[in-house]
Amino acid sequence: MLSGYYKDKDYKKFVILYLLMNYNTRNTDLVVRVVKDEKDLNKDENFLWIRDKDVVYIRNDYKTKDTFGQKRNIIKAKKFFNAVQDVESLLVNNSNFDRQVKEVTGGINQSTMFKIMISNDNNLKSIAKASKNRGTRMETIATSYDIT
Repeated sequence: MLSGYYKDKDYKKFVILYLLMNYNTRNTDLVVRVVKDEKDLNKDENFLWIRDKDVVYIRNDYKTKDTFGQKRNIIKAKKFFNAVQDVESLLVNNSNFDRQVKEVTGGINQSTMFKIMISNDNNLKSIAKASKNRGTRMETIATSYDIT
């Protein structure tokens, strides 16, 4: 599906699905503005900041920010870098986050997607990475997301 979005130049869906799959995001993590100038960043919103050779995914507004603080990920994947050039924002900040995500994932919500990712890559190293990416304690993943 991810490759199909890229091939079809449906870059917004590509970027959303890429972030869901690789950074274990929740819906509100995907309310993002794309900027090219560091001056456009602030401490209240989420951003994809396009730099010369990479993209910085900055999360300032997410469920567990008070516990885990701001999250920054540097994304160097060429397809992602190319796709994000044609995107201004991701999800629209309204009450229909779940519907917006399901439209991109073929009917799967972010929580189920996270469970699938955990079950497919069910080892301590992968779960620790998912915990850090999502801002969720490993104990919470074990009790709330383990489907084995």
